[in-house]
Amino acid sequence: FGNTLWEPDFDIIIKELTKSDGRIHLMGRYDHHDLWKVMNGIDMMVVPSSTLESFGLVVIESLAYGIPVIASDIVGSSYEYLNHGVNGFIFPIYAPATLTEIISKISKDPSIISRLRDNIVRPPQIEEEAFHVESLYHQLLH
Repeated sequence: FGNTLWEPDFDIIIKELTKSDGRIHLMGRYDHHDLWKVMNGIDMMVVPSSTLESFGLVVIESLAYGIPVIASDIVGSSYEYLNHGVNGFIFPIYAPATLTEIISKISKDPSIISRLRDNIVRPPQIEEEAFHVESLYHQLLH
């Protein structure tokens, strides 16, 4: 799922690499209102970000939906929610073979997904996060 409109070269490459594998389905764009449908069909989220992210929203959303995550070590502040080997995996961005090993391990033992899912602690909702920040400011002012 996703939009490759701004990355036409990537779109061409990914379509070429996946066209002969019937297990891979490129789903394209989706309406934000259908996010719950998209997330309910996902067993494991892979977030191989290669550029620094200040806040890994995809990681946070995935965990909120109860989906374990495999993420690169450059996903930013979402590390406070992602624990390697507990509710997902973190791999070094400059060692993509590690990502291959993780996916291979899971494909040989899919029960890993259930174990990871059972260990997910849902991240706070945005209202909870705002209340927490507001209370910190209140404490600092007094």
